[in-house]
Amino acid sequence: MSQKGFFPWELEWPVDQAGYELEHWPAMEGSSLLGSSPPTDFIRAQGGPPRYYWPMQQHPCLYRQFAEICSSADGVLAFASRFGMSSVQQDFRKANGQREEVSAVLNTAELIRQICARVDVGNKPEAAGLWAEHAMPLVMVAISENESRTGFEEVLVPIDLRSALLLQTKDTIIRDQRVRRCRNEDCTEYFRVGQGAATERREFCSLRCRVASTRRQKKRNAATAAEHQLHREL
Repeated sequence: MSQKGFFPWELEWPVDQAGYELEHWPAMEGSSLLGSSPPTDFIRAQGGPPRYYWPMQQHPCLYRQFAEICSSADGVLAFASRFGMSSVQQDFRKANGQREEVSAVLNTAELIRQICARVDVGNKPEAAGLWAEHAMPLVMVAISENESRTGFEEVLVPIDLRSALLLQTKDTIIRDQRVRRCRNEDCTEYFRVGQGAATERREFCSLRCRVASTRRQKKRNAATAAEHQLHREL
């Protein structure tokens, strides 16, 4: 599943092309050994063929979208439909089934929201404290040639999407960059602005979004002009 420009150790994450669904498990009474389990909501993959992508490289600000979208069970489902589950557990009740507990996703999203809120007002020490205490991403360590090709450096490789999102959150704390939301109303992408990233003038995440926004504004202007013309005629 490698792609030109990406290294073998970089996270490649699947999205179930058949989609996902929310599933409710009622409370279960167990034996005295197992105890009881409370009612739990899961998001479950439908078991279709996977589509792969590279979250760290293709969506470097995906953690912002995750935090914005995943504020409810329906938001978790919407995010998974585009980017896959943040972590994968085997569903023992179904052959090749994969599921994830919704509350775990919501907790991670809330942590990232709290960290971003502090970063956005310049309180990076408190943001760093929250990350250090609660993030706990699962990573492997690789060695890569540095950008100047003069030596090698340590690379942290996330093993799941949740860990990738938390590493992106870490980067927003330690880097001298800001994050901006694409101005296209139909887009939820964010992009970095500052040293080593986009310039301060940039307003859109891509040329496609800039063109779409321009066309929408032209349609609005034409509709407004037509309405004013109608009022003058009346």
